[in-house]
Amino acid sequence: MVGKNTNRQKKLVIISLIFFLLSHNLVLSQNDNRVSKCRGTYYHDRFENRHTASGDIFSQKLYTAAHKTIPFHTVVKATNVRTKKSILVKINDRCARHGILDFTKTAAKAVNLNGSEAVTVEILGKDYKDILEHQTLLIKSGVVTDSLRTIILDSLIEERKTDSNCLYNVKLAVVVGEMEAYNIIEQLDSKYKLIATTERFFNENLFCINIGPFVTLLEANAALNDLKKKYRNAHVLKRKNNLE
Repeated sequence: MVGKNTNRQKKLVIISLIFFLLSHNLVLSQNDNRVSKCRGTYYHDRFENRHTASGDIFSQKLYTAAHKTIPFHTVVKATNVRTKKSILVKINDRCARHGILDFTKTAAKAVNLNGSEAVTVEILGKDYKDILEHQTLLIKSGVVTDSLRTIILDSLIEERKTDSNCLYNVKLAVVVGEMEAYNIIEQLDSKYKLIATTERFFNENLFCINIGPFVTLLEANAALNDLKKKYRNAHVLKRKNNLE
């Protein structure tokens, strides 16, 4: 049963990625004044399970790093100058010296870091946490190569930079009567039930059921692929984020 669920999750990831790659123009920015160079190093195992300067518990298995000045919980994109491989990491600790980005061993391995090497660091921000989580999902799924993962993540980053005020909803269904809408919501999986809302059409007794919001199209499409098994007319809607 576990094997079947794993295969289904992998298929959902593949479908979402294919849709994303086909529906987006993958033109990436090459110049950014938030990019700098430093030396990449990695932690000794003696720090395992200790508290970092931010209060997090350190783990060599996570995609985190230490830096002298970058604010805690900021997501950065680090690229090994030699191998050209990139990884997203969250800053959760401090280095004693300037010009050092200290990786966990897992993050260092992802960019093939050999001892201390030159790396470029692009500061993204604290609102890129979801893209960092997508990276973890892609790596764990084992269904994409390093180069394809980089393309996907760079596209998500570029989309966030150029369209940061947009969110996505899955329009699940339109039903007659508010009670019917709530009955459908009650039957949803708990992860969707918590983010489900109803919307009335003008003065009619018609109610739209929305799931979301999702901050990236990839995340919305993953939910859509899951929900369409039962609700065939479900589709993704893009809307402006008016919460800011």
